[in-house]
Amino acid sequence: MNGFNCPTFRQVEQTTRPFNALPVPPARKLPIQAPASLHSGGPFTPLSKAKLAPPSRPTSSERTAAETENFHTKLKTFALQRRRQHKTTVSSLPKTCSSNKVERSQTHATTSQPAKLLKKQPLTTNITGKLILLGTGTSVGVPAIGCRCDTCTSDHPRNQRTRASAILGLPEGNLLIDTSPDLRTQLIREEIGIAHAVIYTHEHSDHVMGFDDLRLFQFYLGHPVPIYCSEIVEQRLRKAFDYAFEDRVQTHRGAVPSVDLHRLTHEPVELLGAKVIPIPLKHGPRFDVLGFRVGNVAYCTDVSEIPDTSWPLLEGVETLVLDALRPQPHPTHFTIDQAIEVARKLNVKQTYFTHCACSLNYETVQPTLPAGVDVGYDGLTIELT
Repeated sequence: MNGFNCPTFRQVEQTTRPFNALPVPPARKLPIQAPASLHSGGPFTPLSKAKLAPPSRPTSSERTAAETENFHTKLKTFALQRRRQHKTTVSSLPKTCSSNKVERSQTHATTSQPAKLLKKQPLTTNITGKLILLGTGTSVGVPAIGCRCDTCTSDHPRNQRTRASAILGLPEGNLLIDTSPDLRTQLIREEIGIAHAVIYTHEHSDHVMGFDDLRLFQFYLGHPVPIYCSEIVEQRLRKAFDYAFEDRVQTHRGAVPSVDLHRLTHEPVELLGAKVIPIPLKHGPRFDVLGFRVGNVAYCTDVSEIPDTSWPLLEGVETLVLDALRPQPHPTHFTIDQAIEVARKLNVKQTYFTHCACSLNYETVQPTLPAGVDVGYDGLTIELT
């Protein structure tokens, strides 16, 4: 500062009075804006809307001891104006604003009895009448970790596949099919902020490990999330997410998913204003899977065989989402050729492949498929008929 022909900081500090010793200007002289209603009878204008600007600080090259003192005086005047303005604004607010404190305490209250959840309004897209493929990839996703194949290194967006799952926009809400490990990313990507119920195909990790992402929905729904699953899926959920089912008081609401489990059998079930038909399928020699039909649309992932008793449940389907892992044979999944043969046998108008591995490259496989058969992709939207 000495290079600019002005006092050093120490000299300014010595010549400037302490901040708390500065004179306080009378309150009646402060230029505080009064409510418009006092003058014209118009609507009340909160004083917080009054534009107050802090005084401009003189530059170091201009500053003298007297100017610095004058600046601090103006600064304290400005602070007093803001303080008075804030008090006036707060005192003019409706008394009901204090209820916000009650709501917050209730939100985090911990009682032995399940209290009613506060219902919040989620930011979401209306998907009524649609089936959206949230994920179309195999259990390891595409690209796969460490893989350098043409698909995993491709820039084509339809070769980017999260783990398989889907969501249905039914008349009374959104029905989520499976909770993949990529659930949060999938819902945010599609701008879907709520699932009103969840239904599970089977217990494998790539279809259940996003279960914890259901925690927020209890606030949006105002009650636990309805879960529809088979006995073996319930056992897996209780084992993998044991903390969500412990019989003890939680530290705060939303610490764990709040769910209401319902046993799913092979019988049709009414969900969210629609009839959902479970379709028993085989996922290799050891695992049973459920596909689901709503109207003339069916979703069948992770399947290597359709039992004889399940073929009638697929009759009349016009749009089929079907597992097609890769061109080469696999013990627990349909190949591309097997999936095409199923579509031909059912005579469906449109078939989309899902649960696809990186050995199924969209750019090379799609041109080889027959009419009415396409490789599905993340975000694909299908009309429910």
